[in-house]
Amino acid sequence: MIDPSELPGILQGLSPRCNYDGFGWRRVEAYEFTQKGQQVFYDEGPLTKGARFSPVGHARALYYAESQKTAIRESKPSGISLSSRQPRSDYDMQVIVRLNAVLDLGEASVRRRLKTTLDELKEPWIGAHSREDHWPPTWHLGKATFLSERFDAIRYPSAKHDRHYCIAIFTGRLVCGAHLEAIHPQRGAVRIKVSGRLRG
Repeated sequence: MIDPSELPGILQGLSPRCNYDGFGWRRVEAYEFTQKGQQVFYDEGPLTKGARFSPVGHARALYYAESQKTAIRESKPSGISLSSRQPRSDYDMQVIVRLNAVLDLGEASVRRRLKTTLDELKEPWIGAHSREDHWPPTWHLGKATFLSERFDAIRYPSAKHDRHYCIAIFTGRLVCGAHLEAIHPQRGAVRIKVSGRLRG
């Protein structure tokens, strides 16, 4: 990854992927959905615990996979096979995603400008040190991307499903035209999140 001090300038010169339309998937425990209601749009986890492009205490974000199979794999702790998981009631929530400006790390030209690789983007981040000079590269990129105010999301390679992608959405950067809509797989309840605000 390019030196963190150079990221703001590089990001200003990168063209966002405009009009991103697709589907996001997120595995949600039935209990969590029942108790919290808005779990599929719960964006405080990365703020309090961190995530791949979210340093602890930095910004709210939503993380989705682009396919159902990828979401299942991403929900599994590393080192545990899919078949070893104890049965439980989970919902695979599908979300309609429409975004205005995505930093697409699936594009080789973007990775070259950032001097990063697919392998680097998949490196472990859990347990990262809180000191900024010890952050993993993806935390530096996530912070710089959010602060640039030019992107509402980052599309990135899944570390658990080869050749598949996920998307990290900065809810504080959603503007008019952005649209997230989810349908409960059993109850049919529709919830929409637009411009960082949830409305039923």
